[in-house]
Amino acid sequence: MGSFVISDNTCQICQAGHQSRCAHALFVHGTIGTQAELFFSGVHLDGRAAPVRRFLPDLIDRITRRDIDPGRVFDLTLPWNRPPPPTRPWISAPPSRPCSRSDGQATVTHMLGKTRTPERRDTMKVFQIGAAGGIGRRLATQLVAAGDGVTGMHRRADQVHTITGTGATAILADLISNSVEELAELMRGHDAVVFSAGAHGTGRDQTTLIDGTGLEKAADAAQRAGVRRFVLVSAFPESERGSDLGEGYEHYMRVKKAADVYLAHISLDWIIVRPGGLLDSPGTGRVNAGPAVSYGSVPRDDVAGLIAALLHNPDVHHEIVEITGGDTPIPEAVASLERPVRL
Repeated sequence: MGSFVISDNTCQICQAGHQSRCAHALFVHGTIGTQAELFFSGVHLDGRAAPVRRFLPDLIDRITRRDIDPGRVFDLTLPWNRPPPPTRPWISAPPSRPCSRSDGQATVTHMLGKTRTPERRDTMKVFQIGAAGGIGRRLATQLVAAGDGVTGMHRRADQVHTITGTGATAILADLISNSVEELAELMRGHDAVVFSAGAHGTGRDQTTLIDGTGLEKAADAAQRAGVRRFVLVSAFPESERGSDLGEGYEHYMRVKKAADVYLAHISLDWIIVRPGGLLDSPGTGRVNAGPAVSYGSVPRDDVAGLIAALLHNPDVHHEIVEITGGDTPIPEAVASLERPVRL
């Protein structure tokens, strides 16, 4: 793997000064994770048959025992007489600058780049809150059709057929009356939570209890249940501005913003989706999506399609995504939001 000599700021792998930001400097300074994190996360360390995955556990153990001081410089030469175990690439991209040696020392290629297109789409179990709503039932239909398992939470008995009609499993619960621990018990065993519930104009108190306190309880429950992936359907800041819808609507917008703030400050792998004016017309599969886009309308089908794609892309996280109708295919729109290095 080589070493990085801090004293003279020179990389022994490519002979570059670290101020030039060669690929190896990123590993040394820990900007893409510690060696232990890299080993256990499944990052593919590429290069000349270096038995990196056989080598790292021993190195980690030596550092733990303080046989090697991680604050000091050390150099290791790796043998070539045994092939490394097979590895499965996780992320792959050319280094920002080619760095290699031909003197028998192992080299490491840093993989800070675009995610490879997965060979297959892993299925997941999704817990939906608001599964009977306009976006919720469309999302459930798309997820089930793609092979995912969906549990749809509903608070009225007459909503059960709407949920089961999508192929999802219906479960009766209430954000207002159920406790955080009760909600956590329902969420356990799922891979993600999608919150698209809302009071839908039933009054200020209901808005506070469902869109506000209800979101806080759901997020806390997800933490307790160990479900880190959490997608919240929120409100576009410019939604209905100038329509003079009264204080009730202004209260709704304040509650939605407070819910966004709450979610963004807890330790979940969150995404906040802010759709423009919602339409019931068929989706086009093309959107305009990003951290900030101009206000416009968007079919509910396409909002659901975007959420389905976001759920299955772990490189999009801790992101606010505004969405309207547009010209970009949903997969490309989601890829543009990727952050390959997880925060």
